[in-house]
Amino acid sequence: MEKNNQSGDPSAAIFYGFGFGLFCLAVQLLIAPKAAGAALYGVLFAGTLEFFGGVWTLAKGETYFGTVLTTFGGWLLGYYFLMTQGMALQVYSNESAATYMFGMLPPLIMLTIPAFKMGKMMILAFVSLVLLVACLGLAPIFGNSSLIFFAGIFAALACFALWYFAAQATFRIFK
Repeated sequence: MEKNNQSGDPSAAIFYGFGFGLFCLAVQLLIAPKAAGAALYGVLFAGTLEFFGGVWTLAKGETYFGTVLTTFGGWLLGYYFLMTQGMALQVYSNESAATYMFGMLPPLIMLTIPAFKMGKMMILAFVSLVLLVACLGLAPIFGNSSLIFFAGIFAALACFALWYFAAQATFRIFK
């Protein structure tokens, strides 16, 4: 049997998974606050796919996307645990949620800069993610429902941009 050296392309699964998590979050923030359970498990699913997909991508030698995926995936997993175990351990607070969001902004902004050379949809995805994280960081501090609404809009925009990339990756499979 001949050995196949191709390691595959995880991008479609990663983009679908991350888009799914953002879709669940957007629904919770914009339409159905009681969908928080779906949003939490969507974050867990997206974070897991992103982290392991990022490791796979790094192993393939794609440093930029691998770094984006492992950084964001690990951060999403941490957010899931903050929202679940953090509450159970009574270490969750509005201040801890805001700190967790704001801590991601510097690396996210630095990772966004190269996206400006990658086309309009990539810019939309990254800028929407930056604004989503900023709104989710400010909302618990100010208790402002408008920030939650805008966070939902940015989650939806990022979701659709990521699903656009997922569709592109899926169609490449069948060429």
